[in-house]
Amino acid sequence: MTDDRGGRGRPLAASSVAGPAGPAGPAKPAGPGQPARVTLSRDQIVDTAIRILDEDGLEALSMRRLAAQLDAGAMSLYWHIRNKDELLDLVVDRVIGEVFGDLGEPQGWRAWMEAFSRSLRRVLLRHRAVAPVVGSRPTFGPNAVHALEDLLGALVADGFDTPSAVLASTTLVNWASAFAVFEVRDPLGPGTSGEARRDHAAELHTFMAGRSPERFPLTIEAAAMGATITPDRQFDYGLDVLLDGIEAQERRRRSG
Repeated sequence: MTDDRGGRGRPLAASSVAGPAGPAGPAKPAGPGQPARVTLSRDQIVDTAIRILDEDGLEALSMRRLAAQLDAGAMSLYWHIRNKDELLDLVVDRVIGEVFGDLGEPQGWRAWMEAFSRSLRRVLLRHRAVAPVVGSRPTFGPNAVHALEDLLGALVADGFDTPSAVLASTTLVNWASAFAVFEVRDPLGPGTSGEARRDHAAELHTFMAGRSPERFPLTIEAAAMGATITPDRQFDYGLDVLLDGIEAQERRRRSG
């Protein structure tokens, strides 16, 4: 199934996500002795907002900071974006486009949904400040709409009916995105240094040494396994369980 992007899995161009304000225009002439001013576009604004988020986090993003990074007046941003809420909507939609950037045509629903889930987690970990924003607000941007159509289409093309496709796709979206949110909020997330992990392990060992092995035998055993159960291993396990469950549920639906 293809769409106006030229094929499933390919993100919209940035200017399509941005809306009516297109790419940056030519420099506007200025008065004598003044440098020419480059016309802003939504694409430039969203690109810069994502860079601020990636480098300094969500709290660092403000219209004033954004204007300073763009060497523009804060009021000039409002010609393109109404407020910070709309800016975050555009950022989320751009990030959703990235999720589909590396996905090709489906080769069976399971393989494609697995690739999608891994891509979603990977992109949200790349944009750690954006991850908690995803799901905290309605997302109706062009990339989000195309993403939903592609997810449902990959399942329906393999025999799912629409209700089953909706349930399966939203289950995987919720799992992968929530897992990423927990990772970026976890002090032992992917950006944690080796020293910090060792310190945490030592603290946990000290704490568990004071627990009663008769009362907490399983907890003590589980704590000792902490170093071997990595986020990647947890994600792989959960994803396999979900895909197995969806496959079994779909088998029952078709045989019933």
